[in-house]
Amino acid sequence: MILNPFEWTIARRYLLPGRSEAFIALVAGISVVVVMLSVAMAATEGVHLVGRARSMSPQFPPRTWVMP
Repeated sequence: MILNPFEWTIARRYLLPGRSEAFIALVAGISVVVVMLSVAMAATEGVHLVGRARSMSPQFPPRTWVMP
C-alpha cells in the first residue's frame, strides 16, 4: 500500500517526536533495547542452567526431579 504525501505528513506529525521530545524518545529507545537484551540474557542463562543440571544429575542423584 503506497501512501500519498498528505498521509505521510500526518504519519510523521504524530509518530515521530518533535524537537522538544527528542531526548525522551532517545531515553525510551535505549530503555527498550536494554530490556530486550536483559530478557535475552535471562533466557540464555536459563537454558544453560537446565543443561548444567542435566549434565550433573548422574553424578549427584537428586531427591526431587525437576521437569523442564
